[in-house]
Amino acid sequence: LKCVVKPRFSFLRASLRLTISLTHVVPSHSALMRITGQGIGASIEISSSLNIEPEGTGSRLHWTATIKRTGGLMATVPAGLMKGAADQVIRQAWQQVRMTLGETQE
Repeated sequence: LKCVVKPRFSFLRASLRLTISLTHVVPSHSALMRITGQGIGASIEISSSLNIEPEGTGSRLHWTATIKRTGGLMATVPAGLMKGAADQVIRQAWQQVRMTLGETQE
C-alpha cells in the first residue's frame, strides 16, 4: 500500500510518502507490517503488528506500532510531539476504514 500523510507539527508541515508492506501474514488472524516514509528532508521507519480475535458476532482488532528510525527533520521532533502527530494520523486513518466499512463510531 502506498499513501501520503501530512502530520502537522507547529514548526513543520511535511508530507510523507508512506509504503506499507505486509509480512508474516496469517489470514484472518495476524500480520506484521513494515512502514517506511520519505519526505523532503525527512524519513521514518515503523514496525507494526495486528491481531484479530473473535468477539461476539464480530471481531476485535488489536494494533500496535513502534517507530524504529527517524531521519532528517523527523529526527529533531521530540518524542511527545511525534506521538501526538502519529496518534492523530492513525485515528483519522482508522476512522476512514470504519466509514468505508459502514460502521458507526462507538
